[in-house]
Amino acid sequence: MYQLVMRHKSTQWPYVIFSSIKHPEQTIVHKSLKDFNPLLNTITITSSKFRASWKEITPVILIARFNSVSLSRRIIRALMRRSTSMRHIFRYLSLGLLKNQRHILMQPHNARHFEYVKALEMLDKDSWAILVDSRDLIFQVSPRDIIKNLDNSKKLHLFLEDGIHFKDGSLLLNNHSISNWNWAAQLRNYNYPEIDFLKETKIVNSGCIIGRVAELIIFLEESCNLLSNSLHSSYSLLDQAAVNYLAYGERFTSQVELHANGEVVLNMCGVISDVVEINKGILYRKKQVVPIVHQFDRFGSWDKLTGFTFYKREYKVQT
Repeated sequence: MYQLVMRHKSTQWPYVIFSSIKHPEQTIVHKSLKDFNPLLNTITITSSKFRASWKEITPVILIARFNSVSLSRRIIRALMRRSTSMRHIFRYLSLGLLKNQRHILMQPHNARHFEYVKALEMLDKDSWAILVDSRDLIFQVSPRDIIKNLDNSKKLHLFLEDGIHFKDGSLLLNNHSISNWNWAAQLRNYNYPEIDFLKETKIVNSGCIIGRVAELIIFLEESCNLLSNSLHSSYSLLDQAAVNYLAYGERFTSQVELHANGEVVLNMCGVISDVVEINKGILYRKKQVVPIVHQFDRFGSWDKLTGFTFYKREYKVQT
């Protein structure tokens, strides 16, 4: 399934893992990591199409055999969206004959959970790993310093997108968000009693997950099971629904720490009440540097030399 290319190893640093079926210049997270330790354990999951582009960029490259954004898979997913029978047939096959390739037709957001598990299984189980989006997320603080502040607490860390929605000012609660509630319903095949416990819960963003490798594997394997049993995971973005379902479910409640928006990760789709400001291209909350910034592209852009520039004012609610 993978080709592993390893150039550096440093047990002092947490692993930073992301997937990108794009060229490096279209993937911003790795650019934000360049100022930190050159032996940083970055793992990039990509397809064979982009292998050459990533070869000199990151210390470890994992090549997934399947490119889930290929034209043929997009066509098949479009057909499955229209046919309930096809969805049932594929679910039956994926839980049987295709059980080792269950994510072959899934959207990249869903498929990456399966790829994360395979990457994590190669690592030391006591190590820390940070799983992140690659297109709209940057580090302003060293991953090692982020882990230092979490090391003595719970082993799974998730980050809320709480506050009010940046576009319409609605409360960011699962059942108040049309998209998040629909994703949760699709995850459980529109069995609404199964998602009733998510009512009035704050939305957990799936763009950053931090934990020790052993616990992450268990959590993500459960996510993969949820995605495999959904009839809608081939064409809907259900990774966030799976993370919320597990975060608030009985099995993981005692193991998960939910961090308020901006505490470690600032998810910018949620406008928070704290003072957030830019100083020389660096984003601060309460006069402290925000460790990780996510979804900034809704407001502006980030550049390696100048940092953040916020210039978009196309939405109703912005600070």
